[in-house]
Amino acid sequence: MTMPRLSKSIRRGALAALAFATPAAAQTPGGGHGDGMDCAHTGPARVEQGQLTREEWIARQDQALLEALSGSADCINEAFRAGQESQAAVAGGRPQVVIKRDPHGHYLSHGHINHQPVSFLLDTGATVVAIPQHIAQRLGLRRGAKISAVTANGTVDTYATRLDSIGIGAIELQNVDASINPHSHSDDILLGMSFLRQLELVQKGDTLTLRQ
Repeated sequence: MTMPRLSKSIRRGALAALAFATPAAAQTPGGGHGDGMDCAHTGPARVEQGQLTREEWIARQDQALLEALSGSADCINEAFRAGQESQAAVAGGRPQVVIKRDPHGHYLSHGHINHQPVSFLLDTGATVVAIPQHIAQRLGLRRGAKISAVTANGTVDTYATRLDSIGIGAIELQNVDASINPHSHSDDILLGMSFLRQLELVQKGDTLTLRQ
C-alpha cells in the first residue's frame, strides 16, 4: 500500500513531539501523558536515498517518522496538534519563532535537520551551522571538503556539508551550508549565520524573535 505524504504541519508536529520528549517520559509507563499513551521517542530510523526517487525517499522518511511515534492514532493526533501550533506562529503572514534566553544567557531551541529532531544553540559568531560529528553520523550527513575553522579552542579542521532542510518551529529553509566538527562532543548544534542571516532577528529583553 502506498503511503500518502505527510503535510508540513503534521511532519513538523511529529518532529516536535519527538524532540521535546524527555528520556524519563519515554521510560515511564504512559510516556508522561497521564493516559497510558506512550509515543516512542527514540527518533525516526534513518532512510538512505540510494536509488529511490525523491518522492519515494520522502514517503519512506514519513513512514519512519510515524513508526517512531508508535503509529498510534493518539500519537499521530498529538503530532497534528503540535503541527497546528507550529503553523500558528505566524506574524503578518511570516513564520516566526520566539526563544527565551536561558539562565546562562544562551538561546536554545529544538528543531530539525533533514526531518530528524535536533537541538540548537544559536550562535551569531558561527559562520555556518556547525554540527558535531556524532550528530552528523546520526543524521547521515556526508563529509565534503576539509576547511579550517576558528573556535574557542583554537583553529580546527572541519568538513563542509549541505543540509537539504533545516528548521525551527514554523521556520524552514532548504539547501543550507553547514560544517561537520569531529572535535566537538556537544549534544547541541551551533545554529550559525548560514541559517540566521536569511532571517530577521529581533532581540527584546530576554527573548529573541526569528522571522522568515
